[in-house]
Amino acid sequence: MKKFVLLLIALTIAPWARTWEDAEAFDYRAWFEDDSLGTNTGTDRLTEDDTLGIYFYAGYDSNDDSMGVLREYYSLGVRNDSNDTGDSIWISKYWMDDSLRESSVVMNANVDPGDFRPLTFDSLHTEYDLWPLLDERAVNSSWLKRKSLFFLYKKDSSYYALCQIGGPVDCLFYLSCQFQDDGTTNFEKIPDVQGVDFACPTSLPRPARRIPARLRESVPYLVNGSRSRGGASSVIIRNGQPEVKLGE
Repeated sequence: MKKFVLLLIALTIAPWARTWEDAEAFDYRAWFEDDSLGTNTGTDRLTEDDTLGIYFYAGYDSNDDSMGVLREYYSLGVRNDSNDTGDSIWISKYWMDDSLRESSVVMNANVDPGDFRPLTFDSLHTEYDLWPLLDERAVNSSWLKRKSLFFLYKKDSSYYALCQIGGPVDCLFYLSCQFQDDGTTNFEKIPDVQGVDFACPTSLPRPARRIPARLRESVPYLVNGSRSRGGASSVIIRNGQPEVKLGE
């Protein structure tokens, strides 16, 4: 009887279930907009009525050091400035668990949510720095090595998205996602960057925090009030902003 009920539910959902993909390059912000991705450049202005919810931001800065050598600095983060708790994001365990940081990445289009670690957003933790997590383990067909990571996104009860975010490619970052609205996390394929236009704008936005991360002083702030151990993650407050820190 139970199998019959499950089969009936599957047959009811199947005719209306959709799977689709979207991929965009960006140099400033990228976000989930209804059932697609939205982006804007550093010259685009958002009004106070534009609520992005969970969104990604990128930045670039450069200067000459004392020897006249050009130094370039990039930033990539995720922020949630909405009180809506219906949307959520999980980072793949390959980038969040210390024990897997040196292992090869094995991604499957049939995603097990247990292989992802949630980012918790609240009044104290509205922003996470993703740049320190990016690495070159995920190989794309368009290039051999680019910094990236995979994450799972849930849009309230509308859909799941399996995404890859990374860069820079020339001057741009990218966000590529596979979407599924049948309530499962079984996707058609792993997201890639095929068809993404990496055309750099004439000018690049400057990040809000222009001091290189490696030069900033940090104050430990642990999520659960105790020291992070094993593969757990904690949060570091840098200049008043929370950032992901791998467990020690």
